[in-house]
Amino acid sequence: MQVFDEKNLLWQNSKTCKHLAASIQDLLGTNTVKKVLCFGLGDFCRSAPEWLKRQYDSWDEISEVKNVMGSMIQHSMALTIAQLCGGNKPLPLFTQDPGYTEVAEEILTKREFKIIGTHGAGGFAEIDEESIIISPFAAAPVKQIIADLARPVLIISTGFAVFNDNEKPLADAESPRTRQMWLDYETYSLPSHSDDVEICSALRGLHVYCRRQQSLDLQGA
Repeated sequence: MQVFDEKNLLWQNSKTCKHLAASIQDLLGTNTVKKVLCFGLGDFCRSAPEWLKRQYDSWDEISEVKNVMGSMIQHSMALTIAQLCGGNKPLPLFTQDPGYTEVAEEILTKREFKIIGTHGAGGFAEIDEESIIISPFAAAPVKQIIADLARPVLIISTGFAVFNDNEKPLADAESPRTRQMWLDYETYSLPSHSDDVEICSALRGLHVYCRRQQSLDLQGA
């Protein structure tokens, strides 16, 4: 719990956090946001798998923290967005990941996260036009599911790749359905600052997709 709070504070005090907050406020404009939904942010309390540890000459507590740094920063980013968009009262903040341990769930619950759909589709049932989706590096086809359900006001996810660096298909890869969905969105690289080395590493490759107002206007015409 202490490590999570330390990394959360690191995020809050970072230039990247300030840049992201300013960008989101600018992008959202007068759009209504009623909730933030997170998918596949990972468990930051689970020890690294043995196959990963064997790739290093030594593996200690510092190594364990580095291994889950991305997950902690991504959860911290979600907290910031929920607080930013909620004004005086943070927005409902839902998170779904089948890999959460009980310890991680306890830590997140104390910080206003609501754990949903651990082994089902509970989180996806919450997706609507007035939600923000945060789904970085998901191990499931989250973007394709979103494309079939709604057009959230804002999505934070990976880019347009289909294969990883090893030429293997990504779990949350692009498809004809997602490419059609992105026609309704403006795409931006997630803001970052070079001073925030740890944070930039955790968020590298992420994009912000902001729904075009014109597409909704046309739907209502």
